Order: sequence, then C-alpha cells, then structure tokens
Amino acid sequence: MKLEKEIEEHLSHPPDRSAKSRVVNEYMEKENYLQYELKRYRTYTYLLRSKAAQFSELEPPLVESSIGESR
Repeated sequence: MKLEKEIEEHLSHPPDRSAKSRVVNEYMEKENYLQYELKRYRTYTYLLRSKAAQFSELEPPLVESSIGESR
C-alpha cells in the first residue's frame, strides 16, 4: 500500500542527531500524520467491508474492486 511505503521511506531517513529542533519536530509531525492516515484508511476499508458483507447478493470481486484493495 502506498501509505505503508511512504512511512517506510520516511522512517528510513531520520534527521541527523545534530539537526535543529524544527527539523526533528517536522519529522515527528510527518510520522504522526502518516500513522494517523494509515489508521484512518484501514478503519474506513474495514467499515466498507463490514457493510458490504451485509449484502451477500453482491459478487465478491465487485465488493473487492469497490473498496479498492484486495485481500
């Protein structure tokens, strides 16, 4: 998933120990933001899957493509 890759990339390039506090603060803010967005996306897809499961007449491939992520 794109967000997971973005988090990996971000975490693989932390600021230097000698970096200014602003740089470190921005790094931490971005990490928190990316983690929040990933959690929000996963919650959203979970809710969509749960709701879609209530409609058993839908074809499984249709449900998966509607959510945008296959298991």
